[in-house]
Amino acid sequence: MKAMLAAEMRRVWNTCRWSWAGWTAAWASERTLRQWTLVNALSITLSLFIEMAPGERALIWALGLLLLAAELMNTALEEVVDYISTAIDPRSRKAKDCGSAAVALTALAGGVAWINWFSDPFESQRQISASCLRQKIQDPLSHDNYFHSVLGLAGVRTSVYQSALDVF
Repeated sequence: MKAMLAAEMRRVWNTCRWSWAGWTAAWASERTLRQWTLVNALSITLSLFIEMAPGERALIWALGLLLLAAELMNTALEEVVDYISTAIDPRSRKAKDCGSAAVALTALAGGVAWINWFSDPFESQRQISASCLRQKIQDPLSHDNYFHSVLGLAGVRTSVYQSALDVF
């Protein structure tokens, strides 16, 4: 029994080590993984400031993790296709396009979860105007807008808060 537990612990340790190696390799070479990680960090941060049920928050977080998993699988697929052959082949293109579509659909699922918060009850609860947001989509935005918008959504009033930068 002791030997079996030791073998299982080694297996778990190796799995963690290999997973970390995969993450760091993808992080070093894939800009999109870094971008989706930033989106997830922002999403998680925002979800902490918005009043929502624990199950809703868990859904937002889980969809974000699934998005990162889809991006990692897409990266692995692209690496294998490129390793097998660098020749242009319609099957290679199809495989890469399908991997990209999987990432897009996963991102869409996360977006759908967030769009729920911009429904009528959310608008009235937070006094947010969807029509105003639609107009602001055309404006160039930066990290400053994110920062001040999160402060505004959370109801934080501080000397650094600038309502002009709050998109809501």
